[in-house]
Amino acid sequence: MKNKNPCEGCTKCCEYICIEIDKPENKEDYDEIKWYLLHRDVWVFIDNDNSWNIQFNTKCMKLQDGKCGYYEQRPHICRAHSADECEKYGEGDSFKVLFKSLEEFEKWVEDGSIIPKD
Repeated sequence: MKNKNPCEGCTKCCEYICIEIDKPENKEDYDEIKWYLLHRDVWVFIDNDNSWNIQFNTKCMKLQDGKCGYYEQRPHICRAHSADECEKYGEGDSFKVLFKSLEEFEKWVEDGSIIPKD
């Protein structure tokens, strides 16, 4: 019996780009987070390792009918991604705090979760 492809029917990791960013430490840094969140389909989150990340919700242009249309030529980052790291098979959320809007971030700051320095 052949092993089933764990990615069969799933395109989660092909629907966004996520990059680690510096933790905001002053008002200028917080303004930068606000600027990110003013853009459509951009989120900011703190992951379970307390790293800050920016996520661009944009599908890969090579997705075709829910499958990779570039499978044999796909970049190394795609090839290196394993089901062990996948949010589909993980337990719980992959983040501690998620900001999908400027308002969510401002409320979080206002509630005193972090107070930016001048």
